[in-house]
Parts: sequence; structure tokens; C-alpha cells
Amino acid sequence: MCGWRRPDPAGRVADPAAPARYWALRGSLVDISTAGAREHIDESSRGYLGRPYPGFGGGGQQRVLLTVKVDRVHTP
Repeated sequence: MCGWRRPDPAGRVADPAAPARYWALRGSLVDISTAGAREHIDESSRGYLGRPYPGFGGGGQQRVLLTVKVDRVHTP
């Protein structure tokens, strides 16, 4: 599916009031797609910046969407 050696995504979300308190997610990569990726980042950017994504990294970037199946959740 991809050229990565170990495509097992993980992420954490910290509680802003208590950074030592966090939620952790581990999962399996299900899909990688470019379809709709530009629209997705533009929509997210509108929520944060009030406008489409400005492309901070310059031109020639390829956006991708990763679909992850969450296998494990750590809660505080």
C-alpha cells in the first residue's frame, strides 16, 4: 500500500489545562489517497484561519488523506 517500513500511525491529544493528561491513539493504515485532499485542508484552514490553506511550504506540494483504523485508545 505504501513504501513506509512500518505504516502504523499513532497520535496524542493533550489536555491544554493539564498537559500531562492525554489521550493516545494507535492504529493501522487503511488507505492513502489524494482524492479530496486539497479540499480537506482548505476546509480545515477555513476553521482556523478563516480562508483556504495558504500553502506555507510553497508550490509543488502533494496533499494526501490517510485513513486510519484505530486499534488502541489510551485514556487518562
